[in-house]
Amino acid sequence: MKPTADQDTKDQQQNAAREGGGSDAGDGAPVVEFAYHADLRRIGERTRADALSPKSVPVVIGRAGPLFERPDATGGDPWEDPCISRSQLSVAWDARNRVFHVGPIEGARRGLDPIAGPLPVGTRLNIEDRATLLFTRRRMAPGETRLGFVGESNVMWNVRDTLRRLAFSSKPVLVMGETGTGKELAARALHRCSGRPEDRFRALNCAALPATLIESELFGHERGAFTGAERRREGLVGEADGGTLFLDEIGDLPLEAQAKLLRFLAEGSFKRVGGTVEMPADIAVVAATHRNLPQMVEAGRFRQDLYQRIGALTVTMPPLRERREDIPLLVLACLRDAERRGLFTFEPASTRAPRIGRAFFDALTSYDWPGNVRQLHGVIERLVLFGPAAALASLSAGPAESPPRGEKKARRSRPPTADEIVEALERADFVKAKAAEALGVSRNTLDKHMRAFDLVGPMELTDERLKDSFTRHRGDREAMARELRISLRGLKLRLRLLRDPPLEPPREDD
Repeated sequence: MKPTADQDTKDQQQNAAREGGGSDAGDGAPVVEFAYHADLRRIGERTRADALSPKSVPVVIGRAGPLFERPDATGGDPWEDPCISRSQLSVAWDARNRVFHVGPIEGARRGLDPIAGPLPVGTRLNIEDRATLLFTRRRMAPGETRLGFVGESNVMWNVRDTLRRLAFSSKPVLVMGETGTGKELAARALHRCSGRPEDRFRALNCAALPATLIESELFGHERGAFTGAERRREGLVGEADGGTLFLDEIGDLPLEAQAKLLRFLAEGSFKRVGGTVEMPADIAVVAATHRNLPQMVEAGRFRQDLYQRIGALTVTMPPLRERREDIPLLVLACLRDAERRGLFTFEPASTRAPRIGRAFFDALTSYDWPGNVRQLHGVIERLVLFGPAAALASLSAGPAESPPRGEKKARRSRPPTADEIVEALERADFVKAKAAEALGVSRNTLDKHMRAFDLVGPMELTDERLKDSFTRHRGDREAMARELRISLRGLKLRLRLLRDPPLEPPREDD
């Protein structure tokens, strides 16, 4: 058995040593956790918090003891694996030096590979091919919850602590982090911790709507405020009154809308588009971005006064490569979700239970995950559908590299088809510039191809054309989408913005 430790874990250990260490109560009691187990359902189980004595008294980890509890501290089972009877370990926690002393039991039926010195927090130790032990410390006080996050790493507990503190502030909160790290999950955690009504959470993706619709989506509009505004509409700010408004990708908010948002944050009131009445709104604002807002401020693409107002209170969601010890727990959560959907089972006799060995988990924990948790979910979905080999192949392929800044993309060898254009628009949330980039053409070329195929974006459809199609097809959305040559998802989005749809026709058999 050869121990391994992530470099960031070593750095944290060295920092803690320089700072003089800390109490067990502050950092959590030392535990030994299953980072991998032949029975995947046991991943994440750990020894009882009081099993490893802080007085350096060795504890024998064997087949019959100590008990390993689930992360929620319920249950308690011994290892119950035949390999441990040949490979028992002696483990003692050295509180003074903050290291684990691990060694083989004298007289064990099978000797262990030499273990080089004391093991720092974060070390993994493989027991043949049956299990991987993680030597770590957990900080979970009684009454604490995980706020919807999966992960027991120290960095995730720090995020939870920060969110709990920020939830009681009346100031806006800025959630930063790479794509796929769970920024909306953090916003929902802030909402729950604040005690505001559960149904008063509203979210807006600032990159998914044209600039002309963002102000109406935020603040609503009066009847007749613009072409197509046939009735008054409540915006997200009004709907979230008393709750939380989440502005995702705020770095993509147009400058004009930034000015309107700044005014609302400063005065706590707003006007609907086309309205004259000031209406107050008591909402908590949570913004999120993966962009470098200070650089955008310097470039003039983001207002400095708005950044100063939303950037005073911040929380950063860590990338997955900085909390690798959470990967097995995230995999387990994805597999349990697949089991609920009937795609996977943990029972080894079933044909829907692919064999997932320790090597698979080793490959996941050594990967850098540029797409973070969102990418991991996709890999596990591929694992469930096609098996471990196909899932690992998707990692080795890696994401497509972006061309260097200023370098033009290679031209397409053939024009895109109508179906390819519709699919690209849907993947880009109907933002033409992003769809054109994905197709490898310019924005003007995309417009030319769309005109040739008689395609329009969902937001370009007039109310009259929508209502005419709705009446002709008696509300059949799929038939409408085929006639209008847009995606079904785009049609549903446009119908929601209509706000005055025709009445659903009665069924012929009624």
